[in-house]
Amino acid sequence: MGNCIDLYEGMEKDGISMSNGTTSVVISVLVLAGSRLAISERHKELIVWLAYQDQSIRGIGTVGFYMNEIPWSKEGFEEEKQFLSSVIKGAISESGWQTLDYHPNRSRIVPLLEKLDDMLKQFEITYVDELNYAEWKEIFRESFPDGYPICTRHHALLSEWGCVVCHDS
Repeated sequence: MGNCIDLYEGMEKDGISMSNGTTSVVISVLVLAGSRLAISERHKELIVWLAYQDQSIRGIGTVGFYMNEIPWSKEGFEEEKQFLSSVIKGAISESGWQTLDYHPNRSRIVPLLEKLDDMLKQFEITYVDELNYAEWKEIFRESFPDGYPICTRHHALLSEWGCVVCHDS
């Protein structure tokens, strides 16, 4: 799939396609904004999942996902969707960008974030596969049995590989 975000498999035509550099920036600004907004355990899980979309670890040109791969829960779906929309809006308003060693190109990044928010609005509970959440929770518990570590430099939630924002710098 590489560097694309789509609603679900089979819907590749209307999604977001990005270059390697743009993908890194989009993931970084989402993790920065989300780390500042995440209060509940569920919110933190969603942001850590985003932090796992790290090209420097997973490989250049290989980061992309279908929205139904996000570890949604059916029980909390509407609230989770609302939270991720707030994260996108936070990224658009440059929440956390001051910690970056560069200033993202707003004219390139903001339209992608706006499209992502539009896609999120289209995403329905019928697309949710709760097995993704069950698998994610197991991986997360093995990686972080004691909670949610944060990068001291960027104040970003970490994946088991460290800070996606540090890797982007």
